Parts: sequence; C-alpha cells; structure tokens
Amino acid sequence: MTRALDLVGQKFCRLTVLERVENDKHGKSMWLCVCDCGNQTIVNGSALKKGNTKACGCLNEEMTRTRALKHGHSQNGKVSSEYTAWYCMIQRCDNPKNKDYAHYGGRGITVCERWGNSFENFYRDMGDKPSPRHSIDRIDNSKGYSPDNCIWATKAQQARNRRKSSLNVTGVKGVYWDKKHEKFYSCITTNKKTTYLGSFHKLEDAIKAREQAELKYWTKSS
Repeated sequence: MTRALDLVGQKFCRLTVLERVENDKHGKSMWLCVCDCGNQTIVNGSALKKGNTKACGCLNEEMTRTRALKHGHSQNGKVSSEYTAWYCMIQRCDNPKNKDYAHYGGRGITVCERWGNSFENFYRDMGDKPSPRHSIDRIDNSKGYSPDNCIWATKAQQARNRRKSSLNVTGVKGVYWDKKHEKFYSCITTNKKTTYLGSFHKLEDAIKAREQAELKYWTKSS
C-alpha cells in the first residue's frame, strides 16, 4: 500500500479511519473505521473518499427519526409506537441483517410499495394502535404487508390467526378435543414451557380458559 493511499487517521464525515483490512472480493481496499457514535464498521475506501458512506448507520437512523418528528409522531424525543411498528416491519422484510429477516423477507414476505415508501401512507391506512398490547398482524400469513391484509391485533388474536396443528380440530390454537375422554382441553406455551389449563365439556369454556391465559402470560410482552 503506497503512502498516497493511506487513509489511517483521516476523518470522513462521522467516520475516522483506524486501519486497513483485507480487500473485498473485488480487490477493493477496505478500512476499519470508528464512528462518532462509538460503533466500528468496515467501509470501502472509494465510498469514504466520495462521501457515499458517512457513518456506521446511525446517521440514517437519526434522519429517519427526524422525519418521524416532522410527522408529529414523537413525544419527549421518542418516536411513536405506530412509527416503530412501521420501521420494524420494513426492517424484517428488507434488511438481511435483521434477526427476524429469515422468517419474513427471507421467505418472501414483502411490504407493499405504498407502505414501503411512506410512513404517512401506513399511518393513514392503519390509524392509531387501539392499545399498547396491539401490534401489526397479517390476516393471511402467506401474504405480505398491505392495507387489505393487515390489522392491529393483540397477541391472543394473532395466536388464533396462526396456522393450527393438523391434529387440532377445534380451529383454536391451544384448544384440543380429547376423543378418549370426550372433553376439550386447553394449554399454552410460554418460554418453551407448556402449561395445562384444564379440560372442559364445552368448547367455549376451553376457549375462555385459553384467552384468559393469553392475557395473563402474554400481556407484558405484547
């Protein structure tokens, strides 16, 4: 590496170059940088010099939050829960680095163009969350996020919307028919532990037990 190409110590917007690292697969120079926010990131040298990469990603996040403030969706410096729902939806469908991407974007779940390009459109279509326990849910889990396929729903409602086991003939997740004893029984799984809720002669009683358990075990995490 010649002296003319040495970027160590130089600062480009929010990024200060620490050292040169292994070239990328195309033979382009790559540099380890520290951002003003404290995060470290590896950046292509050309992107640094041309100004295409200005920060580790925090700048984009700040700009996104600033746009949210302009829409009035902030309180005490924090974005609204509706905006957070929209942002997280975009991330799990479009960002391969997101921890949930494999279950959404990775299996073909997409966000419609109307919502993908505009929080205002999303908010106009969905409105306010009915309560803190509600989150966005797809009516048809085989389809993506769009105005005609999404509602605000609690965890209990979302659980009933998920595909039930092929052994479940009641149509309600966690509620089953015990043919041998001719009773319905309920159960719920939290933190990989299944809790038996009881057996019932009437389906509606079994469903009620399940719903009460969902409120008890899932309210804090919804």
